[in-house]
Amino acid sequence: MRVLLSTGIRIAELLGVDLGDVTETDGGFLLAIPRKGGRDDEARVPGLAADALRRWISVRRGGSRAVSRRGGSGSPGTPSPTC
Repeated sequence: MRVLLSTGIRIAELLGVDLGDVTETDGGFLLAIPRKGGRDDEARVPGLAADALRRWISVRRGGSRAVSRRGGSGSPGTPSPTC
């Protein structure tokens, strides 16, 4: 949720983000976002949203199972970057 609120991107755009679309910067991250109409854009991810995204990237690269806040486990490598 933090990533959505801090960037203003659409849910579908965020769900389409791959690891290759994420670049770490000094102030957080840049997401390469394909927009409607075939346009490409970048969205900055600062502060707490960057921390949530960093955790998502760590899990995605490690391939570990995600644990939801309710205690159940998700599919391998599919945690939401909207923590």
